[in-house]
This record gives sequence, structure tokens and C-alpha cells, in this order.
Amino acid sequence: MTDFSGIWELIGYAYINDELPLINGGTSVADMQSWLIGSSDANQKAIESCGLRIEIDDGHFSETVTGFSELMFDIEGIQVSDYQPMRGRVHSIGSIGFLLPHGVPDYASPSIENELAARYADGDTVVCDSIRLVDNNLIRKAAVITDEFYVDRVVLEYRIATGT
Repeated sequence: MTDFSGIWELIGYAYINDELPLINGGTSVADMQSWLIGSSDANQKAIESCGLRIEIDDGHFSETVTGFSELMFDIEGIQVSDYQPMRGRVHSIGSIGFLLPHGVPDYASPSIENELAARYADGDTVVCDSIRLVDNNLIRKAAVITDEFYVDRVVLEYRIATGT
């Protein structure tokens, strides 16, 4: 279990849009899980960004937004440019944390399975919001799959806030 505790401020942002490969007319569960966990974009270059903070303490998280205007996903995986901060709990599986916000409707609250904790799954859309520590920074990957084929991901890089 990894300790993600601290107040983290955004320093980098990247957006990725793609489609999963079709195999015999469908997508594989392994490809979908790989996309959701974020294991396929290690070389993605982030642009400098700011205006988003996340505080993690005792297995819970909360966000504050001040001037952040990049494309982001709301709780349900809808693309928004006026991102509303979330609060919730952090569920850790090994060295990966999963952000599970409050306010997800019961019908879209997925179970935790296969080393993956999605934050939203309504049958058409699956959203996974994972965090991990890399070189003393917090890397957050908010990944969305729509119709088991269309995929989007926002990669956010945070550093520990100074003076806190």
C-alpha cells in the first residue's frame, strides 16, 4: 500500500484520444483494463498547467480548482472545460490508488474487481481515476471508455505543494 498523503498542486497536463483495437469485431477485456489503468502512455508529454489541487489524507481526497480550464471529465466521464472539484475516498490496490468520488449514482457504482477500481460504470461508459507516485510526483490518470471502443485519457502531474 502506498501513502499518497499530502497537498498536491498541478504542474502538467496531457490529453489523449484514441480507439481500442478491434479483434473479431470486439475489444478485449485486457485492452480495456490496460487503458483504464493507464499503462499505455508512458511517453506522453505533458504541457505546463496549474489551477488544480488535490489533498489526500487518511484514505480520503478533496480537490480545489482555481483557474483550471483544461478539458477534464466530470464524475460520469463527460468532457467539461469548467471542471467541478470532487471529494471522496482513495482505494489502494498495490502501488496504485483509485479516486472514488462521492455522488456517483447507485446504478453506476461499479464493484472493485481484477485489480481495478472504476469510479463510474453505467453500461455505456466506464471511468477510472488512478493515481501513482513517480519520481516524487503524483501522476493521475482519468481514463474513459465509451461503447467499449472509444477511449480518452487526461494525465495530470502534481508535485507536493510548497509552504503547506
